Amino acid sequence: MAENFITLGELDLVSILQDHYKLLIDDSTNGNTKAALVSVLKTYLVNDIKPHIDTSTGHWFIGNTDTGLNVVGVEFRYQHPIVQYKISGQDWVDLFNITVLLPNVEIDSSTLCWKINGVLTDKSAVNARINSMNGNVSIIGTDGIIISNDTAKNTITISVTDTTDNGIPPADIPSKVIRAGDGKLTIKWTDPTDIITGGVTYSIWDHTTLVRKAGSYPVDETDGTVLVTNFIKNQFAENGYLDSGLTNGTSYYYKLFVHAQDGTVNRNQKNNMIGIPKKYFIYGVRIDETNSNPETAVAYTDDAVGMIGGSSDWDNAPIFANLQPCLLKNGTVNYYLNKSNYNYKANGVDLSDITSGNDGDVMIEVPKTAYMIYRDGNYLYVKVTNDPDAKMADERFCFYAHTRNTEGDRQNLYLSAYMGNVTSGKLRSLSGKAPTTTQTIGTFRTQSQANGDGYNIVSFYPIVLVQCLYLIKYKNLNSQLVIGNGSSGNTGTLNEKGFNYGIPNSLGKIKLFGMEDLWGCLWTFVDGIVTNSNRQPKISFNNFNDNGDYYNTFSTILPSVYNSFTTKVQGTREFGFLPNTTNGSSTTYYCDATWTNTNAICNFGGSQDNGASAGIFCWILLRIASYSESGVGTRLMFL
Repeated sequence: MAENFITLGELDLVSILQDHYKLLIDDSTNGNTKAALVSVLKTYLVNDIKPHIDTSTGHWFIGNTDTGLNVVGVEFRYQHPIVQYKISGQDWVDLFNITVLLPNVEIDSSTLCWKINGVLTDKSAVNARINSMNGNVSIIGTDGIIISNDTAKNTITISVTDTTDNGIPPADIPSKVIRAGDGKLTIKWTDPTDIITGGVTYSIWDHTTLVRKAGSYPVDETDGTVLVTNFIKNQFAENGYLDSGLTNGTSYYYKLFVHAQDGTVNRNQKNNMIGIPKKYFIYGVRIDETNSNPETAVAYTDDAVGMIGGSSDWDNAPIFANLQPCLLKNGTVNYYLNKSNYNYKANGVDLSDITSGNDGDVMIEVPKTAYMIYRDGNYLYVKVTNDPDAKMADERFCFYAHTRNTEGDRQNLYLSAYMGNVTSGKLRSLSGKAPTTTQTIGTFRTQSQANGDGYNIVSFYPIVLVQCLYLIKYKNLNSQLVIGNGSSGNTGTLNEKGFNYGIPNSLGKIKLFGMEDLWGCLWTFVDGIVTNSNRQPKISFNNFNDNGDYYNTFSTILPSVYNSFTTKVQGTREFGFLPNTTNGSSTTYYCDATWTNTNAICNFGGSQDNGASAGIFCWILLRIASYSESGVGTRLMFL
């Protein structure tokens, strides 16, 4: 007997319905054979499963079986083709989809008619045969019911279909997805294949109709607005059907009605979809790489047009407003912090513990964000978006910063608010600590991973995303000029200084998007990127190691430079702001210096000793993996 059947109150359908079946129809030359079996099953379903009240006992009966339940308890009614129930006076609820067991169906050898549960019918089974179910799946249509077999569980699921279908309806839509946009929804689906069993074709797909309705799912094609009737198989599998002119925030209900050539229709609930249009934002800048002025070279594009670079208005804009400080413990947010003062929880009243480590590490939560970097002539375009389907809108977008194994497989990225401090063999992000230095990148890596799965030192693509966000907010290539130079010191000195802080063009601690000391304090070891013997970048999302083993090796060769100021960056989503040409200065073009070498690991940001060379676009791929010194630390990351 199959398990896990629906139970309502004390009514267990398993004990009421039959517990065995063997059913697989091979089509025959006699078209009446199939219709005969359909009629047999319909009679059984309507008469033997039909709930009703027995007037003598006052009990609910299922067919001829006494449920033992009084009428005042669980109530059933049969609204062909739907069975409904309610409990304690609640609203009626459809019992479909319910899972039940079909009766034994067989052929009487003497009369060649169908038998159901051993009872002979007058329905002929001539030219038909029955096999046991051995992994095959058959769908048999009845008036008002779809019966689909699940051989693994020895069950059959009954669900609503057409009230006039007399054939075998098409299979369910095998793949469907709905994507939200500004006042629009894009519906993509693949049409089902024909139903063929044992070389016999039972149902041939003819067309699919998409219907939209407000408030609830369409019941049939007249119940709502017909958007499209498509006779070309998989016409909307790739690009989808665009339903526009919708209201953001409103739920829209859809159903795909699948028609077979013989006129039968699949109206299964599995073909339902719901979508809510939503406005997503694209913020961008265009950088004129022929203009050496770090401020006037940058212009806003897309939804950033009309904003002011460096304005606090950016802190309330989508994407930026969702950057949140938190205490992360074992990969889970313990609680969020107040953006203005990390000494308090988000409510600004309750004290936080950002020093002991008992409540977790102080991290910045970065929700899933896509970025795009591309060049068009002398212009470099940098854009970010909160659209989860950004790659559908423009394949140049990527989710590299939120990737561990497959692109965009992480919903949130967590970057440490402070330079890392090693406590009890683990790299931590805590306030009031002296950043740990004079260790190799491999040692830091091991100490970060000691926190558990998903923990590492900061890797390349999250830094690229932070650089993109900086460009959008500040609209200036000179980060020291608009935020500050940075300086060394213990962590947490800016806990009460808000989410972004610095003294422009002056020595002093800086804070960007809640993260202290991104430049001008210590160099930051960055994992997931090395150069090979030809200065070609080798980059990876995971399995970080000193030599770049199993990393993706790119054909691009980085220029050989030493403490040279970047004038032009690589400008792709793969390489971000790594150097391309370098003949600038601390006040022109990108305003930050870069170093490259062969077989090198990566550092970012620059230390206080680097002075004007440091900044948001400062990279050094110079040292070997065994390198360590007092001016180099790193940051914790969870992804």
